[in-house]
Amino acid sequence: RVRLNPNLYVGGKVCLSILGTWSGPPWTPGLTLRAVMLSIQSLLHSHPLQNEPAFAKVTGERDQRYSRILTYENIAVAVLRMLEFTPEGFDVFKPHMAYYFLRNADMYKAVLSGFLVRQGHEEESPLGAFQTKYDPAKCLKLVEDWRSRLAADACLMREVQAIEALMSAQLPEPPPA
Repeated sequence: RVRLNPNLYVGGKVCLSILGTWSGPPWTPGLTLRAVMLSIQSLLHSHPLQNEPAFAKVTGERDQRYSRILTYENIAVAVLRMLEFTPEGFDVFKPHMAYYFLRNADMYKAVLSGFLVRQGHEEESPLGAFQTKYDPAKCLKLVEDWRSRLAADACLMREVQAIEALMSAQLPEPPPA
C-alpha cells in the first residue's frame, strides 16, 4: 500500500501539529475546520518528502524519486483505483469523482506518457519502504476506458453536467480585457 504523503497514513489518519500529533503550534479553541483544512492543503506541495522531520532538508535524488513515485501513484491509486474500487459508502461522491476525472483526464494522460520510459521498472520509496512498479501503459488504457465508461452512463453524465453548471456559476467573472 502507498502513503501518498508522509503526513497522510494508509489508515486515514493525518499528522498535523495543530491536531496534537506532532510538536509545533498546538490546537487552540480559536482554530476552525477551515484552519485544519488549510494546514492539510499546505502539506500538498512538490517536495512532500520534506514534510517528514527526518527528511526536512533532503534534496536531490531521494527527494526527486519520492516526488516521482507519488506523482505516478496518485494517478494509479488515488484516481484510477478509486474509480474502480470506490469504498463502501462513497458512492455518493461518484458524480464529483467523474466530474474531476473528466476535467483532468488529458492531464493524467500527459503525466502518464512521461512515465512510459519507466514501463516495467521498479523503484523503492525512500520513505515507507514500499515498491512502485511502473505500468503507465496500463494506466493510460484505464484513463481511456474510464472516460468511455463514464461518458456512456447517461444518468451519471446528467449529474456531472449539473456539477459543471454549479461550478461555473460559482466562478468569478474574468476581469475585462
